[in-house]
Amino acid sequence: MHLLFFIVVLVLLVFGPQWWARYTFRRYAGPLPRIPGTGGELARHLLDRFGLPDVPVEKTGEGGDHYDPEHRVVRLGPDNYDRIQGWRIYEVTCDDPGLSKPAFLSSKNAEYPMQSEVEALDYYIENFVWGGLQKTTDETFSYGIYGIPDWKTNRESEDPGRNGRQHIWRIYDYSHITLMYLSMYRVAKNFPHIRTSLTAREYLGRAYGTALGMFTIPWEVERWSAYHTGLYNELVIPHVVVALEAEGMQDRAERLRPHWERKVRTFVNDRPDLFRSEYAFDSTGFEEEDIDDVCLVLTEVVNNSMEHASARPHEVEVDLEIDDEKLLLRVRDEGDGKITQKDFEHSAAGPPDHLEDRGRGLFLIASFSDDVKVREIPGGGTEVEVIKYRKGKA
Repeated sequence: MHLLFFIVVLVLLVFGPQWWARYTFRRYAGPLPRIPGTGGELARHLLDRFGLPDVPVEKTGEGGDHYDPEHRVVRLGPDNYDRIQGWRIYEVTCDDPGLSKPAFLSSKNAEYPMQSEVEALDYYIENFVWGGLQKTTDETFSYGIYGIPDWKTNRESEDPGRNGRQHIWRIYDYSHITLMYLSMYRVAKNFPHIRTSLTAREYLGRAYGTALGMFTIPWEVERWSAYHTGLYNELVIPHVVVALEAEGMQDRAERLRPHWERKVRTFVNDRPDLFRSEYAFDSTGFEEEDIDDVCLVLTEVVNNSMEHASARPHEVEVDLEIDDEKLLLRVRDEGDGKITQKDFEHSAAGPPDHLEDRGRGLFLIASFSDDVKVREIPGGGTEVEVIKYRKGKA
């Protein structure tokens, strides 16, 4: 009896700390919503709090998370150094806040591509989306997209079901990725001088699989139908069908089209509650493509003001007015007048050379506006006034 007790105590002394450490690491390995910031920021905060401000925190690709006593430095692997905690994770990982940004950037490049931006999108697809956020064709539920809180948490979850490794049933995520793939298809097809990681047909194949998955995968996993809720960016689906037909993929086009037509019939004939939609109700009277133009122009004007304004701390003032005839946008900054009316008039004549990484902002502003005026503000600063008329009012 005494020998058995001794053996038990010995086993606990030898293996107990290891078991406890593994349990603790598993318990706190996931992101904690109550703790904001990245792992690197948290490590910096803890070191400062405990009187170690001279101990640096570095990201390492070797050896995992550890403290290097020889160089007196804390090193974290990229998974923890860059891991975003709290609600900020939505801004980059999933759902509308995270997935709409690459969709927007790819849409812009489908019209006016820049090699550096296309390479960034391909890097995002290869290192974040395919095999991470999105299931590959080698996995079950191919083209499934992981939902909140993030794909890494879901993929590594101990739960094999709907709240873990099968958390691919949120319909909201699919349309953004579909738009991104279709836009990359357009880049690869229409701009042969732009280098892409995949061929046009490969991007289109992924756009098709993702669009079809929006209707089939959430229903199969969760019985969640995509037919009754309007989704951001889902209007790209008819364009996917057209592209499939143009590329001779008629069987795929005929498989996807009925799903979209069923959704249209649902909204037209079955009178669903439109306010259960993801769409914001449009009370401006502008067509959807006009709203897209305005958003693009607003982004470019504000970016331009921030870039050319004073180097000292400053504000950029934005005014937006809408009446029965037009939308009027005014952006004021404390710039030094580097951008003039002649610059806009010159940019309206045509885009810059396709090999240039800069200079497209003014061209986009001029192209998607009906009128642009640039004025110097007395005492310093620049005001850009942009007008977009309603249909038939110009």
